[in-house]
Amino acid sequence: MCLYPDVQKKAQAEIDAFVGTDRLPTISDRESLPYVEGVMKEVLRWIPVVPLGESPHQTHPPLLSLITVSGMAHRVSENDLYENLSIPEGSMILPNIWYVASPLLRLF
Repeated sequence: MCLYPDVQKKAQAEIDAFVGTDRLPTISDRESLPYVEGVMKEVLRWIPVVPLGESPHQTHPPLLSLITVSGMAHRVSENDLYENLSIPEGSMILPNIWYVASPLLRLF
């Protein structure tokens, strides 16, 4: 939002006009705040919510270490079976952030 202060001001003006300054907006206010809803969807599109991860191990390649620091990559702690696929212990996995975040997008 700091890159687009005019967008922030317009969203704040919409909230102030409909909700006022005595309370916070709620999900039930959503239909009355179309600009704020659009801003929230755009923010989540630009910077999706990511799960928290562990600190990277020094043995990771540099790019993989950066991904792990961001919280995207995870290491499987024990052998696992997912939909008839064997995932060996120690495998690096990347969650599908858009699938995880899609219920959040429907809220806004």
